[in-house]
Amino acid sequence: MLLVALCFSEVVVFLCFAGALTAAEAEWEGRLSARRAAAGVLVCAAAVLVATRLLAFFAPSPDRAALGLASRHGVAGLGRETLLWHAVSLGLLLPLGAAGLARVRTERWLLAFLAAGSLCSLNFVKYRFSWDMAKFGVVASLSLAVPAAEVLWHLWTARRRRLGRGLALLALASSLAGALFLTVLLTAHPPLRWLAKSLPQLTDDDARAVDWLRARWAPPQVVWRVGPTAPAYAVWGGLPQAGIDEMVAAHGFAPERIARRERVLSASPPDPAPLRREGIAWIVVGPGDDEVARLVAQWAALGYTTRAATFGGVQVYRWTSTSSP
Repeated sequence: MLLVALCFSEVVVFLCFAGALTAAEAEWEGRLSARRAAAGVLVCAAAVLVATRLLAFFAPSPDRAALGLASRHGVAGLGRETLLWHAVSLGLLLPLGAAGLARVRTERWLLAFLAAGSLCSLNFVKYRFSWDMAKFGVVASLSLAVPAAEVLWHLWTARRRRLGRGLALLALASSLAGALFLTVLLTAHPPLRWLAKSLPQLTDDDARAVDWLRARWAPPQVVWRVGPTAPAYAVWGGLPQAGIDEMVAAHGFAPERIARRERVLSASPPDPAPLRREGIAWIVVGPGDDEVARLVAQWAALGYTTRAATFGGVQVYRWTSTSSP
């Protein structure tokens, strides 16, 4: 059940946990067991089979047949750029962790498979629509940190104490390069605005409108909530919104579809046909949405829309049976 939930919610964690589970099962009482490893592989395969029936990350892309995965040679391309990327983000953690695997007494294969699998995913596979493949670097850092700590402890307790402790402190400082890299990155490039943005809350009137719409909405209908409250309708209410944000392109939607949707919403066309072709079935306007409110009022006068419900200052409209297709 845990594996299916991870398939459904977080693919990176699932892949790492599946590899960890197989390695942990294989390393049985200090030796490798092919039978237990095969059992782990079968369990993971069964979880993937169930998850594909539930879709989520395994759902087909709306406008592209491929999943967006492609091969690549190095996280930053061939040559020194990739070496520099690893040096800046991992520092000495990479060689220290590799050397420490020979000294780790337990879970050696688990840590080795996690580190190797994560680094291979990072350097040889890319996702065309976003930089999310870099998440595997976090897993590599965590799995290398344990054997690296073993090396640092060996240096710290060496017979030549001063030299050993000096080398240990120097190696520790270098292995923290990732934290320094993150600090410099956030200082030079402030976080994206959507990282620091808090999700809008539903007002009492909007909450009543959401409850009303959820009892009447049906897929594939789209709700157009005008204004900044639209994300709250999507997250808190589960109602698909007409608006486009910067993350839509990362989910496989064609640029042509995104441009068409943005063009239709920004133009406020007098003819509602373009909106209907985009799947918009409900229009919700609230206080301050004067421009769209006037447009919807014109449509109502022409018989294109009808006011379906009113909740304080929030009004819900839908198309009439006589409106243009």
